[in-house]
Amino acid sequence: MIAVAFARAVDRALELVVTGTGRSGTGYAARWLTSVGIPAGHEAFFDHRGLEHALRMLASRGEHYRAECSWEAAPFLDSQPLRDALVVHQVRHPKRVIESCLRVPPGITPHYERYLEKHLTLVLRYKTELDKAACRWVHWNQMIEEAAQGREHYFWRVEDGTDGLLRWLDRHGLVDASRFNRAQMFHNTRHNHKHGPPVEARLEDICPELGFALRDQMDRYGYLRWE
Repeated sequence: MIAVAFARAVDRALELVVTGTGRSGTGYAARWLTSVGIPAGHEAFFDHRGLEHALRMLASRGEHYRAECSWEAAPFLDSQPLRDALVVHQVRHPKRVIESCLRVPPGITPHYERYLEKHLTLVLRYKTELDKAACRWVHWNQMIEEAAQGREHYFWRVEDGTDGLLRWLDRHGLVDASRFNRAQMFHNTRHNHKHGPPVEARLEDICPELGFALRDQMDRYGYLRWE
């Protein structure tokens, strides 16, 4: 992890960060948080341009947001803008994430692929898009787990809905859950869905070393079936 401090104490920080593997629903998270009264950006600060870009964007428009939702934030959770933020580790079933990566491979947007490879060099060991996506799901999630140790965080499987997350945010004073009903909340979990030709990711086609790690992590995360 990379620790970088702001040059001036007056520079802005964020109260909340949602991060996952990519293709995990951070766009949906930003819309949902905004709908419950927490103005949130989707890659408004943290994107493929890294920390220096995030600092510039926070300085220029950070006052409009309390939260950031971005998979690219994961390598910088201990940087000044995020080190005191509450962390939501957003997880989506690996089959869904991997199939999204197969429909629209990261290489279609090379700057994002380079960002992934820079911060997860392990992915360079693998040749197929299937294995690269499986590696990303396992090891990017592990990066977030390690960074979140010892600080306040919430593990959010998007398949579980938002009730638990709303209660957690309420306990930490970011929202008043009693003010909101379901009709007011953003519900489209397919927001920012990546369209492409139909694909099916098969667990047995993933290379054995990754398949073992993937099964183990699925068990820990409560995903008991591949389908």
